[in-house]
Amino acid sequence: MDLLQYYEAIKTFVNEEKDTYLGLLLIMMVGLGIAKYIIIETVTQVQPYSSLVLVFAALVVLIIWLNFRSLPIRKDKFTVAISQFDILMLDVKADMKSETKRNLRKELVDYVYSALHFNKEKLELDKYIDVVRLPPRFRINQKNAKEICKKLNVELLIWGDAFYKEGFLYFKPKFEFMWEPSNIYYAKFKKSLNTLKTFKINITENLEKEQTEISDLMHYLSFLGLMFNGIHLTHKKNFKGAKECFTLALKTMKKETFHNRSLSDIYLATRFFSAQNLHKWGNYLLNEKHNDLEAFKLYDKAAKAFFLRAEEMEELKDVDKGGELEHSLLYGIYLLTKEGKLKAAEKKLDSIKKKFDKKKIYLYYLYKGFVQKTIKNATYWFDQAIKHSKNDALVEEKVADYFFSKGKFKESIKYFEARLKITPKQVYSPELLEETVHSKLSSAYIKESHLIKGLMEKLEASRNEAKNQEIEGRQ
Repeated sequence: MDLLQYYEAIKTFVNEEKDTYLGLLLIMMVGLGIAKYIIIETVTQVQPYSSLVLVFAALVVLIIWLNFRSLPIRKDKFTVAISQFDILMLDVKADMKSETKRNLRKELVDYVYSALHFNKEKLELDKYIDVVRLPPRFRINQKNAKEICKKLNVELLIWGDAFYKEGFLYFKPKFEFMWEPSNIYYAKFKKSLNTLKTFKINITENLEKEQTEISDLMHYLSFLGLMFNGIHLTHKKNFKGAKECFTLALKTMKKETFHNRSLSDIYLATRFFSAQNLHKWGNYLLNEKHNDLEAFKLYDKAAKAFFLRAEEMEELKDVDKGGELEHSLLYGIYLLTKEGKLKAAEKKLDSIKKKFDKKKIYLYYLYKGFVQKTIKNATYWFDQAIKHSKNDALVEEKVADYFFSKGKFKESIKYFEARLKITPKQVYSPELLEETVHSKLSSAYIKESHLIKGLMEKLEASRNEAKNQEIEGRQ
């Protein structure tokens, strides 16, 4: 083996093993060897302190090794981590050297990284999205993908398989998310990601070409990153920042959404979370800042945003019955009732009555109760909703909440208890009414002088609150 081969072998080791435990062992041996046989032997003044020199050398090696292992992952951004891809040989007669495979893996990672980075730069999303390459020590597979994603604290992990044939790489990407929002259009987009066909990639292709398949994919992921970032900001109660993020995403996407079905799913999911951000912002101002006027203005904007979302579903011909009714139209009507605009809410509800089939008619009756001016009239419609819903926990919860808000605690206890008998868990996600069943039931019990029951429900509410904070912290 000549010197050039020695050099190539060392270079390969540095690239592949410098941040592994094997790398630590070998670098430590080299470092201690240099300290003992060069520094201590040649510098006579340090010979009396040989042990200290060796300890110092070991610490320097450890710091260098830890620096090799560190990854520039930003917690304040939607981070996409791109892993090394496995290069497969489909032709049993073909032979590819390990060095060639290694170079192809590196080129493919560089290509995918560049495609995503190029789209991020083009859309001016540096403020919201970050992209990192994972070193070769990470070997991702179906079993460990979720665990590594959480351990690294990255929102999206891209990995997969590839094979080389006639000058082209054929790449089948796979995706792992650290957490995922509950939304039907996001779920549809996620399903389309998992059923992607193999991409044919020309490594030498110019990324500035608009229609490359991989560039389109990275384009979608960039918008997905914006949506996730906005959701994060909402959880942190940075409602203004979330609004800016969602507005940028919707404005940029709208140019392409109405002729690109894949993008429409991301667009409608983003539209939902944008409107929900306004709702939660209004709740924050109402409950924590006691600013009723500004809260009602935000409820009004949120209601209009949900109605617009339903219109865009029709325009895009991408209508999901549940999504249009419960996650758009009824959500908007509910917010109008929170403002006290009962007449406008009832008018809107009656205008969409035809959308309620036999299975969903109980929702019409439920909201018909919400828009009534008197408790007596509301009770009639609530009875109809319960009768037609066949023990639906959501109906019991909302009726209970209505009576609670009116100060009718005895009636609210009846419906809260019925709801908890059906299921003790949260039944509606994304929520219209916040998950405060145990807390409100506790207050109702205390108001009705059932002190022991009230304290028990208060403890349950505290446990649930801790769980919710833990979930939001992970998100």
